[in-house]
Amino acid sequence: MTDPWSSPPPRRQDLRASRGAAGTGVADDGFESGSDRLRRVLRTRPAEPRGTVLLRSLAGTFRSDEYPQLLAEAAAGAQIPVTTGRRIAVLGTRGGSGRTTVTALLARVYASLRQDGVAAVDATFGRGTLGLRLGLDALPDVRDVSAALGGRLPADRAELGRLLAAAEDNLWAAGSGPGSEPFLPEVSSALSRYCPITVVDAGSPLTAGGILATAHAAVFVAPASVAGLADARWHARAWAADPQRARIPLLTVLGATDAASPFNAAAEARRLEREGTPAMPLSYDRHLAGGVELDPSLLSRAVRLEATGLAAGVLRAAAGTR
Repeated sequence: MTDPWSSPPPRRQDLRASRGAAGTGVADDGFESGSDRLRRVLRTRPAEPRGTVLLRSLAGTFRSDEYPQLLAEAAAGAQIPVTTGRRIAVLGTRGGSGRTTVTALLARVYASLRQDGVAAVDATFGRGTLGLRLGLDALPDVRDVSAALGGRLPADRAELGRLLAAAEDNLWAAGSGPGSEPFLPEVSSALSRYCPITVVDAGSPLTAGGILATAHAAVFVAPASVAGLADARWHARAWAADPQRARIPLLTVLGATDAASPFNAAAEARRLEREGTPAMPLSYDRHLAGGVELDPSLLSRAVRLEATGLAAGVLRAAAGTR
């Protein structure tokens, strides 16, 4: 099987081209700031050193590798038919939990594996970083998109794409703007018609009521730490006790945010599963930890598989609701 993550997205020039010649981060006067230089290094730094990749390739010559089959099975789950627009809300309570990273990962894997349209919406208060993670300078405000539509649906997918920011040919993004409703009627109808999957960076569960009212599945992201695990358990219990939210499938993602952390994200996710809380791990990844543009081709094999499995699991959950 060809690894769907092996090639960078076809449209990642927006942010880089704006930062200087050939997208290098070097201004026209030849000056490159320290922050630009660090950003350029981080966004091209692979999760796994070249030596590790080479040794694994050599080892694969002498023994079978089940990874391609596992990836193919996970990818099939992320490609299931979706008859009506499905909305996935990604939630978290702690800064640095990985909520925006997971939103970008889900959007990228769906866009990589599907031919239909995928939308990503930054609905966090203030200036979120979803656009940065998707390689976009800025995200159009949904209020501007709504005004441009003037109460009508886009004539076709191409028109919708022109109103949104294009991260890939079939992945578009928008932002809600401070205090605005991220799903105005015109925008909601347009996304549902032309984007079978919409992934929303929804902020905290305590402030995402309007988004959750129309969500088909939710992902709660917490760091694999003492505080993060406490958050995950508390929110899972509160979710199950709320009749309105309990009807929305909730999947918890435990992210390893530190390579030297004493917590094993996979082991803690299994512990939550035994307690009755559906959970999945997201291993530490040096490329993701850089906090800049996400390039799927630079992720570790473990995170590629975990991200694809997460996309499959949450889409199955979303497809099974109303």
